[in-house]
Amino acid sequence: IADSTSRVFKIAEMVEQDKLWNLESAILQHGIKECFIDIEASARVLVQEKAKEVLSRCRVQYKETKSQFFKTDNIRQDLGRLLGNVTPYLDLLDKHLAMSSIACLIMKLDLLKEDTASQYSLEE
Repeated sequence: IADSTSRVFKIAEMVEQDKLWNLESAILQHGIKECFIDIEASARVLVQEKAKEVLSRCRVQYKETKSQFFKTDNIRQDLGRLLGNVTPYLDLLDKHLAMSSIACLIMKLDLLKEDTASQYSLEE
């Protein structure tokens, strides 16, 4: 989750059931309005379809996005620029799915083009 008003990235990992109730609950709790979905993640087609149903039910706009936006090759450097110091967040950098989602947000929202150096924080 990226909150552009308070400049906070929020990440969470959860065990999910078949109906994706935890996802729906998180969407409603955080007031999510928009979501990016990796359309090239072939192994999870059924889960993607269920996720799209949840997003539609919660009235969240979603954009199907290519896998290149979810690459984490530069995530440490990018977060270093946005957070200032990544040292307090080193344990969170190991969460691959969360970091790939943040990488997509950084690219799609053009956060590195803004004057945002050291203005973001990261919460779990």
